[in-house]
Amino acid sequence: MNLCRFWRPNPNCCSASDWQNQMPTDDRQRPLSMVSPGQVVKLVEILAERKLRHRLTELGLTPGVELQVMQDQGGPLLVSVYNSRLALGRAMAHKILVEPV
Repeated sequence: MNLCRFWRPNPNCCSASDWQNQMPTDDRQRPLSMVSPGQVVKLVEILAERKLRHRLTELGLTPGVELQVMQDQGGPLLVSVYNSRLALGRAMAHKILVEPV
């Protein structure tokens, strides 16, 4: 099954070339939504439209910043960044590509 650049099982969401170009090149990279609570990770890239990337940047989520998932109970993720806590919806967290520190 092909996944689009947002890791959704919809091959019609993105073209095949977009899909291949947007997939992680490093095996250690994964969406923030797949990180275990308590794990510290580094933000690599935000794979979202311009408005969402801009909003997340305003909240301090920029490439290179360290994040820690504080809580994951199936709904929104509670994430710690710069001594602040952010609640991110699961779909939004799925668009944030991270790697372990």
